[in-house]
Amino acid sequence: MSWLLRGALSLLRGLAGPAWRSFQESLDDPAAAQERTLRRLLARSARSRFGQSQGLAGAAPETAFERLQPTDYASLRALIESDIATGSHHFSPERPRLYERTSGSGGPAKYIPYDTAMRAAFDRMFRIWAYDLLQSGLRLHSGRAFMSVSPPLLGQRRAGGGVPLGVALDTDYLATHVGLLLRPFLAVPARVLALSGADDFKDVVVAHLLAASDLEVVSVWNPTYWLVLLEHASRHLARLTGELRAGEIGRAGLRFRFRPLAAQRIGRVACAAEQGWHTVWPHLALISCWTDAEAAGPAAGLGRLFPRVWVQGKGLLATEAAITVPIVGAPAPVPLVDDVYLELLQPDGRLLPLAQWRLGDQGELVVTQAGGFLRYRMHDQVVVAGFFRATPCLRFQGRSGGVVDLVGEKLSEELVRSALQGLRTDHRLLALCPVASADPPFYALFCDAPTPHMADAVDAFLYCSPHYRVARELHQLAPIRLVARPGLLKDWQQAMAGAGIAEGNVKATSLVVNRELAARLWAALTQRSA
Repeated sequence: MSWLLRGALSLLRGLAGPAWRSFQESLDDPAAAQERTLRRLLARSARSRFGQSQGLAGAAPETAFERLQPTDYASLRALIESDIATGSHHFSPERPRLYERTSGSGGPAKYIPYDTAMRAAFDRMFRIWAYDLLQSGLRLHSGRAFMSVSPPLLGQRRAGGGVPLGVALDTDYLATHVGLLLRPFLAVPARVLALSGADDFKDVVVAHLLAASDLEVVSVWNPTYWLVLLEHASRHLARLTGELRAGEIGRAGLRFRFRPLAAQRIGRVACAAEQGWHTVWPHLALISCWTDAEAAGPAAGLGRLFPRVWVQGKGLLATEAAITVPIVGAPAPVPLVDDVYLELLQPDGRLLPLAQWRLGDQGELVVTQAGGFLRYRMHDQVVVAGFFRATPCLRFQGRSGGVVDLVGEKLSEELVRSALQGLRTDHRLLALCPVASADPPFYALFCDAPTPHMADAVDAFLYCSPHYRVARELHQLAPIRLVARPGLLKDWQQAMAGAGIAEGNVKATSLVVNRELAARLWAALTQRSA
């Protein structure tokens, strides 16, 4: 272990230890922790224009809060877009530091304001996670890490007043001194974020990763992202070999330097598909990624590719809030009870606060967070999978509210409906169906009256959604595949009947959101066309 890593780990333990210990204490009495958190969040919101409009500045903010109905981005969009245009701030008593971009359910994108309190919540989550790993036996010798939230393929703009739209660096989520502490150990330099082309980006990232023979930690959102990078390294090794040997690569007018690869190491990469990727990164100790719902299959694949590596599931970490954190020994990720106030929305409309959750309880997550969103619907379906200390732990089950999310693309029925309405076709059946079993997964467009290039037209429309565009650019999603023939509607109805849905109950839909039904439809309709 180098003196630099030894010093960095000592500083990290000193910075993260207090947050971890405070969190552990709160887990012994989560009801009290949530009560404190709600009081603090409401007091802060009461100083904002939005909180004041919701009655939180009065003598009984808790009573005003109890009267609030769950909301979503659609009801907040006008205020947020006004803030972006004018440089104002409705949701926080202070000006946002940035707006992070994510996919909107019914439009091109949504922007989440990040003020100091929001950033502090994400920073605290990272400290708790990092300290818990170190406390639980993660042994680092180089500290070399690849940490990625999302590729910079969407460009950056600025809101009114110069506030950035989109995160420039992954470490922007963290306190400045924590980000500086990590920077010397990152395998990929921040300058890759200046690359806007997907292939250029992957070329440069892969070159730096292959040069990092001492890589020990990989942290990504979706496991398919890491799998895409591995596939890119294998497929384009011959093309990149000259640059890998030279230790220098140039793309889009930028030049990047790294440790030159010897012929022996390039040979290991060439044989990785047969001999295993552990020969390329023999010191890799941890892969942190999503492991639940649609990510379960790809995560299991990573486990097979790296049998000696610890694949740890991430907690619920959304653009809108850091919600849970993985803790070693917990049955599922643990709620961040000191940073977000959590409720479960039940089918009958009741809201269950965390203190009332029991084993097996299910529902849609509703969060009140540091950025000023009150009773905000996440459209994430979760289940209480157990308890850690006295705190219920949550496992992600999938998206609710008509959203499909195979690799992070977050397609909604509303967005797909808008895409399909732009097609000029005299159809009786027109629906998009996710095919999760394929590698890479894709969406099938079922149509009984096709027109030329209709799949391309739908794909082009969906590119307006940031997460869909990134997934397609990185080849985490394959292109939309058209399934069209006369009589397809009859076959569709028969497949529905085979799934137990009576013909009179088959509803017109633009997007098949049920995973089991989608798999059944794909199998039935493609077998008939074979």
